[in-house]
Order: sequence, then C-alpha cells, then structure tokens
Amino acid sequence: MKIYIIILSVSIAILILLVFILLFMIKTNKKLNQVKQIQGNQVNGGINIDTGEIGMTRGLKGYGEDYSGTLVIGTNRQRNKYVVSLINIETDREFTKEIKKRLIIGRQNVYGYRSDEYFEVNDSSSISKRHAELMLSGDRVYIRDMDSKNHTYVGGEMLTDMRQVNSGESIKLGNSKYKFYIR
Repeated sequence: MKIYIIILSVSIAILILLVFILLFMIKTNKKLNQVKQIQGNQVNGGINIDTGEIGMTRGLKGYGEDYSGTLVIGTNRQRNKYVVSLINIETDREFTKEIKKRLIIGRQNVYGYRSDEYFEVNDSSSISKRHAELMLSGDRVYIRDMDSKNHTYVGGEMLTDMRQVNSGESIKLGNSKYKFYIR
C-alpha cells in the first residue's frame, strides 16, 4: 500500500513539473509576438499556432525604394534568407547576393569557392580577388578584411579585426565606396 502512495506522489510531482514547463514555453512564445526594434528597422512578429511558424515583417529605412519583405522562420528548420547588397556610391551599380553563412567578397573567383559562398564585386581593379569576408550570425552580419592589398574600411575606419556591419553603413573596398544593406 505504501509503495502505491509513493508512486502516486512521484507521478503527481512529474505532472506538476510538466505543467510548469508548458507554461514557461507558452510565456516565451508570447514574447515573440511583441513588436521589437532591431537596429533602426521596425520588426513585427507573430506566431502561427497551427504551424508553429514565426512571421516577421521588416523594412529598411533610408533605402531609396521600399524594400519591405516578409521573413518567415519555421520550426521545420527552414533557413532564414538574408540578401546583402553593395551599392557603389559613385555609379549606383548594385551587387546583390544571398548570404547563408558567409560570403567572400572579391573581384574574380579564381580560388574555387562555391558560387553560393562567393560575392563577385567586379567594378574596380583595386578590389582583391579575396578582399573581405561577410559572416552571418543570427540576424547580424560581421565583416573582416582578408589581408587585401588595398584594405577594407567600414564607416571610414580601416578594419584590423572582425566587426559587425549594419544596414546602411558605408564600406570601402579598395578605392570604391559602397553602401551596405541587408534584407
């Protein structure tokens, strides 16, 4: 008889623990529904209860045109899609590429990088063939110079180490100046 009471007590304790875990998960999901401010871009989020997908709408401020889009993050391990753009300040020529984990920025892919890892920016001979590297971590992009001959500058400062680069910042590759955007 005592063994049944002990088993019943342990079962009730486990059930209570599971209820607390469920309540914590619900509370965490509610926080994702709130409007958040990320690096000057308004982001509205919501969860689809049926699919478990999180929908976010994001707009870039100060970018000549309205490049608003929808970014969907799902529980089925979909990869977030981010696109980086470099716009030459002098010529308005735009270079655009989807970034998955990293991109090597260079004038010409002679080193055999996979096409989804190489970001060809070929409007200046002062850009090295392996000039800089962009790395995606969450929703942040970091940049580092790859020992290029003419260096990489962000916001007028020469890169000596990896640093975060924000949408709308200026990047100088060799002698060419660009505006950097991520969407």
